[in-house]
Amino acid sequence: DIHFSNDPATAVAATADDSAAKAQMAAQATATSPELVALLSERNPLVRLNAADAFTRIKDPAAVDALATVSMSMDSSAAERALHALAFQGTDTATAAIRRTVRMALSGHSRAVAALLLAEGKDPKTAGDLATMLAHRDWQTRLAGVRALGKLPNREAAIIRLAFLAQENPEIKLAVTEGIDPNDEPQVRRLLWSVV
Repeated sequence: DIHFSNDPATAVAATADDSAAKAQMAAQATATSPELVALLSERNPLVRLNAADAFTRIKDPAAVDALATVSMSMDSSAAERALHALAFQGTDTATAAIRRTVRMALSGHSRAVAALLLAEGKDPKTAGDLATMLAHRDWQTRLAGVRALGKLPNREAAIIRLAFLAQENPEIKLAVTEGIDPNDEPQVRRLLWSVV
């Protein structure tokens, strides 16, 4: 029961109890509902996290827009769960939201998670989206870009991956080197020139 009062302490306690109940409802959800989708817009981060996590096991096309919004948020835990939920939804709209997160999310963690999820589809058309990872300021995000490009089967992805050799971080250079096809002479030549 939520009781409204003029007492600020009671109001805070009621809000906390309400958030806890919503978080628990989302965590225990086994079927979709408009209420569950609405929980993705809640202010409480635990409620958003649990609601996003619920959609990693429940498919609902109506949740894709709200999940896309959460995936672009600075709340990295909820954004990560929302990205996994979008991947689980498996629709073209959900994939487009993941691609948008790779290109435009402010959080490097969100971009890294989105890049690796996008690469699991092995769609050569996503190489251009993954190329945007080269310009990110966080080395771990750039490393995720290299690893994601390494999962794509096309030559364009390999060429884009070679651009990461100019990075100063040795772990990024190592990831690029490990992904080089030794039978592709231009790739090997580019690797050799990168150490000169």
